[in-house]
Amino acid sequence: MSKAFELGEREFQTLSGLLRDRFGLDYPLQKKVELEKACASVSDGLDAAEFCCEVGSPSGEGLFQRFINRLTVGETYFFRIQAHFDALKSVILPGIFKKRAGEKRLRIWSAGCATGEEPYSVAMLILETLPDPGGWEIEFLATDVNTDFLSSARRGRYREWSFRKVDDYWRKKYFEPADGEWQVAADVRAMVKFVRANLIDERDNVVAVGPGSFDLILCRNVFIYFGDEGIERASALFRRYLAPGGWFVGGHAEPFVYDDGFEAVNFPGAFVYRKLTAEDVAAAKKRRLPAERPRKAVRVRPAAGGVERADRLVAVGKDSRALEQLTELVAAREDAELYWRMGRVLGNLGRYEEGLEWCRRGAALDKTNPYCYYIAALIQEEMGKNDEAFDNLRRSLYVEKSFVLGHFSMASYHRWRRDEERAARSYRNVLKLLDGRGEDEEISGDGLTVGRLREIVNQIL
Repeated sequence: MSKAFELGEREFQTLSGLLRDRFGLDYPLQKKVELEKACASVSDGLDAAEFCCEVGSPSGEGLFQRFINRLTVGETYFFRIQAHFDALKSVILPGIFKKRAGEKRLRIWSAGCATGEEPYSVAMLILETLPDPGGWEIEFLATDVNTDFLSSARRGRYREWSFRKVDDYWRKKYFEPADGEWQVAADVRAMVKFVRANLIDERDNVVAVGPGSFDLILCRNVFIYFGDEGIERASALFRRYLAPGGWFVGGHAEPFVYDDGFEAVNFPGAFVYRKLTAEDVAAAKKRRLPAERPRKAVRVRPAAGGVERADRLVAVGKDSRALEQLTELVAAREDAELYWRMGRVLGNLGRYEEGLEWCRRGAALDKTNPYCYYIAALIQEEMGKNDEAFDNLRRSLYVEKSFVLGHFSMASYHRWRRDEERAARSYRNVLKLLDGRGEDEEISGDGLTVGRLREIVNQIL
């Protein structure tokens, strides 16, 4: 790298401060090389001091935008994180359609949409699940701060890598081959409006739509690049623009700053947030709920208590803290129960290979533990390794035929591949296995209860 782009302490502080204050992005000292590379790619002969001066001035907006375009990350693909799309398809979207059936109006916001795979995936799902979509007014806003990404999204052409999780059904129905790429169908492209927007500046965002407008907001794998202040400011924007009863879907292990006006809702493999309606709040005030779930008066071994604390942290999306807890525990003893939990939190944090290694270590210790294979399957599915994921999912059911989450995931697998008969059979297996179990019994170590899973399956069937 040229000497001119080796940012000094003053230049680094200036540049990282601009990114934090204007866009909420967090660039600590260990990311200095990333900043230098992005600067060097767009500097047009400016040295480090001149570059920082220019991007901080009103005349430097164009340069700052080119810099942001090089700096921001756009790694994504269609139907990324199947657990989210299972929840959308099975519960969230049908509930919104029912709520809006009278006015036939739907508003969705995909924030941090990158090159468009996420909003187009949701648009295809709407066309699949909404009766008579042509009779509805659908306003679908997709925003990003990277103008290069937005241009690519509007063009709507994608290479094979964007389809690494997609069944051929979707490509055959909603895409056309185009010069070695795949072009999104015109009716899908027409559903989505792509706009540049800054998530921490309401003046540069969705003011024209109006507060309380959106039925669904997605902002996944964006907050991982934000500092605490940026997360708070963006969360406040989402809270303000989400309609009562509306849903917010964030990324795995990403903190969404919510308040008493929201509830966290568990789904298998994911949890999302719903904004309470006035009726929800009134009903809650009438109920006499204990501040904490009663516990049995038994003495818990320290190690077990540590596992419980880690599970509770995962249940509220605090995977980084759960990882700290589990790291202490695995240093003290070998235990497959700890190892698959390590795999889960590392997978949630995007450290996929590390997560898989812990699952392998767990399976080596206890070949009969279905979670070691199940968590590995979830990680491999997120990596786009669908065949390997399916093999591990089958292993989880081979070692324990009564493994509820394995049957649920197998149902989702068949459903996404359009095999409704096998999917229904697997869902019925889930209900049989849940029969007779207490509604409040947790079954996944992340807050999902028997009652919640039964409700989800019944809504699907």
